[in-house]
Amino acid sequence: SKRIGSTFANAYEYERMQKKQKDLIDRILAAMPHSVLVVNKHFEIILANKEFYDTFSTAHSDVIHKTVDEVISKTELLEAIKTSLNAREPLTDIEFTYDINGKAKVLIASLVHLVDDEILLIFQDVTKDRERQERLAMVERLTNIGQMAAGLAHEINNPLTSIVGLSQLLMQKNLAEDIQRKVRDIHSEAKRVADIVKNLLLFARQKNVEKQLTDINSVITSVLRLRSYE
Repeated sequence: SKRIGSTFANAYEYERMQKKQKDLIDRILAAMPHSVLVVNKHFEIILANKEFYDTFSTAHSDVIHKTVDEVISKTELLEAIKTSLNAREPLTDIEFTYDINGKAKVLIASLVHLVDDEILLIFQDVTKDRERQERLAMVERLTNIGQMAAGLAHEINNPLTSIVGLSQLLMQKNLAEDIQRKVRDIHSEAKRVADIVKNLLLFARQKNVEKQLTDINSVITSVLRLRSYE
């Protein structure tokens, strides 16, 4: 009877320790800021944390005991799991784009090989980081375009000033009517080019914001001129 009692006591203690460990794991998973999955060697999901359900907008019944490709259908992710299972080594920085509720999310997966050929997958949502990087790259490109436009405008301005000035002088001469008309056309077109160059410089120039009284009509006219070429 003592042996039976001891066996029951050991079994109870073992069960208590198992429950304690499970509670600890659940608390750790709940506190993690990233989505977590545990997958067995048959690619079946045996565990997921709350962050995973929230990020992937899915429910427990649609995840647990389902295969990975039933929940996240991405070839590169399945290949990474196979590689990790075969090599028994961790893999990091598996980046892929996944559509969730009509919105493309950029995710990075890290895989850790566990005992019993189980794989721990940790997903990090880097969508906002990638969007921020794209915005910075766009700003840099626009800055470069602005600098190039300013350089071109200054180079064009030098000969253009001569054309406008000389054509204006010729218009004051007593020329034949047909030549006078052509000179007026040259002067008019040169001034049009000068306006285009001016708009380029306005686009390229970096200015500090100043508050002042402004003729709103002239602002609208300037914007329309700048956009009219589209």
